[in-house]
Amino acid sequence: MAIEQDGTVCCDKCGKRLVVGEYPFCPHGMQANSVIGDEIDVWVAHGICNDDGSPRHFTSREAMKKEAEKRGWTNRVEHIGQNGTDKSKHTTRWV
Repeated sequence: MAIEQDGTVCCDKCGKRLVVGEYPFCPHGMQANSVIGDEIDVWVAHGICNDDGSPRHFTSREAMKKEAEKRGWTNRVEHIGQNGTDKSKHTTRWV
């Protein structure tokens, strides 16, 4: 890796400027360095709500998953871009 005069680090192979989290990986790509926990605090008003239709409180992703499976539901998120682009304020494309 080459260190530029301004202190940035560039890859010797492709010349790309590296950012925190990329060094020393080549080909470059951000690496996940954290774990997403199971705990949540969410009220669900549709689908897996209470039997009387009132919102149901969940404190873990696993509890939501089990309730959905019990009712025959499958959790599915579809990334749909807006305004003719691939950008959405609700989802991130992982492809």
